[in-house]
Amino acid sequence: MLGQSRNFVGWSDLVVSPANRALTPISVVGGWFTATVERADKGNLKGLANGQIGPLRDLSGKPLVEKSWADAEGMALMADGSW
Repeated sequence: MLGQSRNFVGWSDLVVSPANRALTPISVVGGWFTATVERADKGNLKGLANGQIGPLRDLSGKPLVEKSWADAEGMALMADGSW
C-alpha cells in the first residue's frame, strides 16, 4: 500500500471490527487510517476500500503534532467507540 499523507507511515496498533469488515491502524506519528475489508468469493482478502486517513486529535480537536504525544503505542478502542 502507498499513501500520500505524512500520517501514512509506521502503523503500530491495528483494530479489526468484530465481523472482520473494517480495520483501523494507528501510526507512530499520530495518524489513523480506516478502510473496509474486501473479500473474494472464498473469503480471501481481495483489497481495501473506502480508505480515510487523518491525524489523531487532542481533547480540544487540535491535531497532535509532537511525536511524544502522538505516538500511539498503547492505543485501544473502547467499548463506546472512542480511543
